[in-house]
Amino acid sequence: MSRADASASGRPAAAPPRNPRAVFVLSPPRSGSTLLRVMLAGHPLLFAPQELELLSFDTLQERRAAFPGRDSFWLEGAIRALMEIRACDAEQARHTLEDCEARGLTTAQFYRLVQEWIAPRVLVDKTPSYALDLGILMRAEALFDAPLYIHLLRHPYGMIRSFEDARLGQLYRVFLRGDHDFTERELAELVWLVSHQNILEFLADVPAGRQHRVTFEDLVSRPRLTLEGICRFLGLDLHPDMLDPYKDRKRRMTDGLHAASRMLGDVKFHQHRGVDATAADRWRARHAEDFLGDVTWEVAARLGYRRPAPAD
Repeated sequence: MSRADASASGRPAAAPPRNPRAVFVLSPPRSGSTLLRVMLAGHPLLFAPQELELLSFDTLQERRAAFPGRDSFWLEGAIRALMEIRACDAEQARHTLEDCEARGLTTAQFYRLVQEWIAPRVLVDKTPSYALDLGILMRAEALFDAPLYIHLLRHPYGMIRSFEDARLGQLYRVFLRGDHDFTERELAELVWLVSHQNILEFLADVPAGRQHRVTFEDLVSRPRLTLEGICRFLGLDLHPDMLDPYKDRKRRMTDGLHAASRMLGDVKFHQHRGVDATAADRWRARHAEDFLGDVTWEVAARLGYRRPAPAD
């Protein structure tokens, strides 16, 4: 034990208090998490920014070092959040974040700072990359006081189709920790599988009252009923603005840092004008044959998705 680990009395230093409760949306990418985030951002008691990419790191300096050069756009979610919180422009928000980095803030300290600034609103962290690593998910329990988890599901074929369309393989290379020779489709299936395996293992040790499962299919086909269920879980009343995700775009942070830039998340969000129920099954027009692996179908079955019967 080092001196830094002990108090003046010689006993181990007390662990810092956990941050106030936060809400985490857990899902693979391309599962409708941006739509859900923007819906949640319509509630006046929730603060649901773009992808923060915070939980994966011990310090803000580590976070910055992980996203150099062309990957630096992954840093923009926190900057956009600061723009909204501090009512400032991108340059001022960037300076605030850089000052926090220079002061050596841990990500836990930065989370707490954000939570103090947005109070009494509750922070919602929607960052799909967390689900790729079980250890990262476990950090939420270590850093926050009884956090709540929304487990967002989407049929694997729907997620794979969207992943391919968005060409997310190139963007996600920074999270894959090494080279690979998977095709875009194979990578999409692997990300869906590993993400849900990690989420299921993690939530197995979380009390049932702190987790809530939502499907993308229900979110787009029955948005009111689905959002009512989420609000009950969060201890809130449904706010009508939640049902109109394209209202008040600036407050919901569906823009980028500048007029010509795009938000982190669903790159196709602004191609729509409302919640589209047909998005739930659009994948059926492309995937006529079953190509998923047996392990993927085993996890899908646990999540309530049935494997199609083999063709005669």
